[in-house]
Amino acid sequence: MKILKYVLFLFVLSDFCFSQVDIFERPQEKDIPYRGLIVKTSTRNIIDLNGKWTVSFNNGQNSAQISIPAAINFKGKIIFKKQFRLNDVALKNYTYIFVAEGICYESEVYINNNFIVKNPYGFNSIIIPLDENQLSNSNEIIIHTENNIDYSGTLPLRNQIEFTRIYSGITCNIYIMAVPKVFILNSEPTIKMESETYARITNNVSVSSGDLSIFRESGKNFFMKTQIFKSDDLSEPVAESNSIKFNIEDYQNLNTSNELSVKTPSIWRPENPKLYIVKTLIFNSDELVDENISETGISDVTLSINKKYYVGLKGEQIIINGINYHEQSPSYASAITYKEIEKDLLLIKDNGFNCVRVEGKPAHPYLIDACNRIGLFLMEEIPFNNIPAALIKSPKYRKSAYEYAESMIKRDRKNPCIIAWGIGNNFDLNNESSVTYILGIREIITKLDSRPVYYTTPNLKKDECSELVDMKGLNVLSTNLNDIEKISEEIKKADLSRTALFISHFGVMVNNENKNGYYDRHSVDYQAKFLSEFFNNLPKNIAVNIVSSFADWHTERPLNHSLTPDKYLKTDGLYDFYRNPKLSSLYVKRILHRQSLYKLTEGSAPGYLSNKSFIPVLSGIIIALIFAFFYTRAPRFKESVMKSFSMLLRSGNFFIMAKENSLLTGLYNSIFGLIVVSGLAIYFSSLFYLYKENPVWELILGNIFSSDSTKIFFNNNLNNPLISIIFFIIAGITAILLIFIVIYIISFILGNRLKVKSVFSVAIWSLYPFLIFLPLGVIIYKLAGLSTVYVHISLVIFGICYLLSVLRLISGFKFLFEYDFPKAFLYGFIFYMVTAGGLFLYFYIARSTVSLFSLVISYRF
Repeated sequence: MKILKYVLFLFVLSDFCFSQVDIFERPQEKDIPYRGLIVKTSTRNIIDLNGKWTVSFNNGQNSAQISIPAAINFKGKIIFKKQFRLNDVALKNYTYIFVAEGICYESEVYINNNFIVKNPYGFNSIIIPLDENQLSNSNEIIIHTENNIDYSGTLPLRNQIEFTRIYSGITCNIYIMAVPKVFILNSEPTIKMESETYARITNNVSVSSGDLSIFRESGKNFFMKTQIFKSDDLSEPVAESNSIKFNIEDYQNLNTSNELSVKTPSIWRPENPKLYIVKTLIFNSDELVDENISETGISDVTLSINKKYYVGLKGEQIIINGINYHEQSPSYASAITYKEIEKDLLLIKDNGFNCVRVEGKPAHPYLIDACNRIGLFLMEEIPFNNIPAALIKSPKYRKSAYEYAESMIKRDRKNPCIIAWGIGNNFDLNNESSVTYILGIREIITKLDSRPVYYTTPNLKKDECSELVDMKGLNVLSTNLNDIEKISEEIKKADLSRTALFISHFGVMVNNENKNGYYDRHSVDYQAKFLSEFFNNLPKNIAVNIVSSFADWHTERPLNHSLTPDKYLKTDGLYDFYRNPKLSSLYVKRILHRQSLYKLTEGSAPGYLSNKSFIPVLSGIIIALIFAFFYTRAPRFKESVMKSFSMLLRSGNFFIMAKENSLLTGLYNSIFGLIVVSGLAIYFSSLFYLYKENPVWELILGNIFSSDSTKIFFNNNLNNPLISIIFFIIAGITAILLIFIVIYIISFILGNRLKVKSVFSVAIWSLYPFLIFLPLGVIIYKLAGLSTVYVHISLVIFGICYLLSVLRLISGFKFLFEYDFPKAFLYGFIFYMVTAGGLFLYFYIARSTVSLFSLVISYRF
C-alpha cells in the first residue's frame, strides 16, 4: 500500500492552519484485460496520461508529485498539472479525443490554457473531441477539481450518511486517444431478440471529421460497415453488415447506422456470460481509415408484463439475489485497483449472489466491464440521495439530475449486465414536484434505453409516486429481529399492482470483534441471525433482494454511533473492510446455495447496567427527590410552583403576585431553573441514546454539525447518557443566561434599569411548562421501546410547552417594562428573533435543515 501523507500549509482567512492530506495512489496495471471506454485499435493510438502529475492544494503556491490515478482525502480545490509531447507526424495525421474515466468531484479541464470542458458530475466520465490545433508539440494539461459538496445544490448533497465517502482526485484512467481525421466518435449497438434463435442488431454510429486535406490525393470515397465477433473468437465474424456510403466534409458530424442479425445468439446470463465484440470500420475506397471496437452482449432478461419479477425470453422467472457494493479499497480508497474489484466480484459470485448494486452513484467503468465478463447483474444509479422537497421543486436542480442520468446511460447502456437504472434514494416522494421529477427523468431514460427505472425509499406505504416507475426498492431501516415478520406482512399487503417491489437494502451494523451470541444485537452472531431470518421471511412477490453490504465501508460523514475506533467505518458488510469473512458471510452463502444451516450461538443480551439506559432513569429519580424535598420543606418554593401552575396562561399576574409576596428568591429561582433544565436534559439524553443508531437521526445530525471533528466530538460524548445529561444541563443554563443577558441589554437600550433578580425570575419561570419533562424524561426511554408513537407525542408536548414558554416570556416583558400587551408582544417578538431567529435563519438558509426535517417527516415506515 502506498499512502503519501503530506502536511501542507493552507491559507484560510489570512491565518495558517495545518491539514493532513491522505493520498492513495493506484499502481499501474498493464496485465489486466480492460480495454477502457475507448479502445486502442490498429488505427488508433493512446496518449496515456496516467503516471506522475504535479498537484497543488493551495492555488499553486505549494506542490508535490503524485501518481495518477489517485484518491485524495481532501475537501477543497486541487490543481493537477502534466506536460506531454507530440511529434509533427502525429499532429498532421490525427485528431484527438480527451477521455477521463473518473474525476472527483467537480472539474474543469484546460489544455495549453484553452478551456476544454467543465464537468459538475463526479463519478461519471468525460469523453470530448478536441478542436484542431488545440494540441502542439509541447503541451500542458491542467485540471481543477473541487470536492466541496454542499447542503443545497450539489449531486450528491453534503449530509449523506448512508452512501460512500467522496474522495478528491483523478481516480480512474485518463488519456487522450489519437484517432484518424475521419473517425467513429461513438458506436451504440442496440439489440432486439426476435426469437430464441435470432437477434436483430442496429449499430448507431456517430462519425466526426477534422481537417480532411490528407485525403485530397486519394479522394473521399468513404463507407462504413459493422462486424460482430464472439469475444473468445476473433478469427471470423458471426455477422457482418452491408457497407453504407457517406459523405463528410471538414469538421462535420453525422449519424448513420448499420443493421445486421445474429443467428442462434449466445445469450448473456450470469451463468453464461457470453460477450460479443462489435467492430465498426470506416474505409476510404479499399483503405481502412478507422476501426472502433466496443464490447456488448445479448441479454434476454426483462421485467415481466405484470412487473412482478424478471423473466427470460421463454418466460421463466429469474431469481435475483443481490448485494450492495461500495467501491473502496483498504489500500487505494476509491482509486480501487482492477485486481481488487475482480477479486471482490468473484467472491460475491462464489457466495451465491448474481447481482451487484452500486449504491447511490454510477459504477466504476471497470466494475461494469468485470460484471459483463464474470457474470453479475448490475443496478446502477445517479447520486440523487436524501433530496428534500424544497430542492426537488427547483427546476435547476432537477435539470442537473436529468443531465446526470443522460450522461450515465449514454456511457453504459451497451453493457448487458445492467438490468435497471436508479433515479434516486430516500428522496421526498410525497409532493407534486417529485411527480414532476420522476416523469421528467423517466421520459429521458426511456428515450435512451428500455431497461426498467427504479428508486429506493424507506416508504412502503403512502407513496404517491410508486406507480410512476417500473420498480420500487424498499430500504429496510429496522435492525430488530422482532420487526421482520411485521415487515414481511406489510409487504404482502402493500398495493403494488403496477410496480415491481424489491428489497434494496437490509442489514445490520455489528462489532466485528463481538462474538457473544445473537442475543447481543451488536454481535456477528446477531448479524447472521438477522440476515437468515430476513431471507426466510421474504415474501414470494419480491423481484430482487439486496443485502447491505459486501464489505465494511467508509461513509462520507462520521457515524453517530460507530462500533469501531474508526468513526467513518460502517460495519454492515458480510466481510470486514480488509475482506476477512464474518460469520454472516458463511451463513448467507449456505442460504443462497440452499445448504443446511448450523445452529447459531444464542449467548446472552448485555446486562441492564452495561447498556447505560438506567442512567437517565436514576438521574431523573434523583432530581425528582430534590424537587420533592424543596416542595415539601420550603413553603415559599411550593407556593411559587402552585401559583405558577394556576396562572399558567397569566404569567404576568404571577410575576406581579410573586414580587408582592417576595416568593422568587435567588436561591429558589436557581433551584427551580436547575430542576427544569435537568428534566429537559434527561429527556434529550434519553432520545440521543435511544436513537444513536437510527439512520434518520444520523441524517439530521450530519446536517446540524457541518464539521466532521465537531460531530465526532459530540457523538463521543452525547452517546454516553451521563455525559450528555451534563452537557444538556450546561446548554440549558447557557440558554437561561442568554435570555437574561438579552433582556438586560434591551433594558439598557430602552433606558429602563431593571433589577437583576426580576430579570432572572422572568428568564427562569417562563420555562415553567417544561417542568413536565422531568417525569417524561424518566419514562420516555421505556415508552419508546413499546412504540415510537410515544416519542411523537412527547415531541408534540415539547412544541406546546415551547409556545407556552414564549407567551410567558412576553408576559414577563409586560411585567418588567410595565407595557400594555401589544407593546410587550412587539418587544417580545424582537427578543425572540434576536435569540432564536438568527439561529433558525442560519439553518434554514445556509444548511437547509428545515427542508431536511420535511424530508424525514415524509418517511413513512
